[in-house]
Amino acid sequence: MNREISKNRVVLKVHEIAKSYGQLEALVDLSFEVYAGEMLGLLGPNGAGKTTASRVLTTIFPASRGQFTVMDIPDSRPEEIRNLIGVLPENNRFPTFMTGEAFLVYMGRLYGQSKPQAREKAIELLTPVPRGQFVIGKLLAILSLWLGMIPIAMPYLVLVARGTDVMLTSVMLLIIPGTLLVCLSASLGVFISGLSPTNLVSFGVGFVVILLLAAPLQLPGSVKDLPFVHWFMVVNPITAVTSYQSAVIDGQAWTNELGLLLAPVIALLLTVGLGTRFLNGRLSLQGGINP
Repeated sequence: MNREISKNRVVLKVHEIAKSYGQLEALVDLSFEVYAGEMLGLLGPNGAGKTTASRVLTTIFPASRGQFTVMDIPDSRPEEIRNLIGVLPENNRFPTFMTGEAFLVYMGRLYGQSKPQAREKAIELLTPVPRGQFVIGKLLAILSLWLGMIPIAMPYLVLVARGTDVMLTSVMLLIIPGTLLVCLSASLGVFISGLSPTNLVSFGVGFVVILLLAAPLQLPGSVKDLPFVHWFMVVNPITAVTSYQSAVIDGQAWTNELGLLLAPVIALLLTVGLGTRFLNGRLSLQGGINP
């Protein structure tokens, strides 16, 4: 291209830049100018410093000495330079040791964003819906499976309870307190999943928690009558729902033991609320909570 057309517009000016890695000098005193509209190619054998020069001039690596400007912006202001340039590497390789989220955070940091800003943008790009809706969606999916299983269980209940006056009661207990128990267990599972680093840890912790919460149901009646155990079974949402179902099956009125459903309802509201607010924007795509 004829330099006379744009000789007064220097877009890239490099003056004696060098890059060293310890005792190894990968780039030594490189100087040149590029004018608007020009195309420049760097030619040389392996190890000549072409890649190092590219990384320095794109502000990925700082120069060991020397300086350069891009559109009169000095290399001491790398964030402004990154907003003006684009880089297309020969091989678009993604580091295998990084997740997609971590890579986007890294690129955001290169463009001058703070770590919280970069993480928020990465989550926005990788998640089609807000995380609060994501958690609610999981709960609704689990609930739909449960509601789909109720018709399957109906013939079994009719067969077992036919000819008795508890058939209708059993069906109602399955639909109302049973659905509450499923929602509570599902929301607790989603919350544990959000805090766990892997699916295996999530499964293990969730299994242990449900096992511990349900364990009092296997205690002898004499132990259940102890004040401390009785109090624990009332505030324990899993045993509270089961105790309410047992009381109704034993003939008590539906309204007599409604207090037993207080703990499950509070626990459900807490887990759903925390899942949609506390985990919203902080739930990692690979599991776990990132600072």
